[in-house]
Amino acid sequence: MILLVTPSGGHPSARALHEATGEEVVIAESLARATTLLRAEDYLRWARSVSARSRTAGSETALEHMGTAIPVQVNLAISG
Repeated sequence: MILLVTPSGGHPSARALHEATGEEVVIAESLARATTLLRAEDYLRWARSVSARSRTAGSETALEHMGTAIPVQVNLAISG
């Protein structure tokens, strides 16, 4: 299962991730929501949509709860 963290909804990106990997994709609209989901489930990876600011408040908290998930930062505006 992949956790996609993006404030923009990310539905086309989530669909593309699912099609490319065959993994279920869960969307979190914020890092606070991602932290809650990371505490409740085990994820293979979590992808975070980033803009010019790569580190935001809450990043460290989410990282503390990611368990064995592999963090990947993506720019959805560039990668579509």
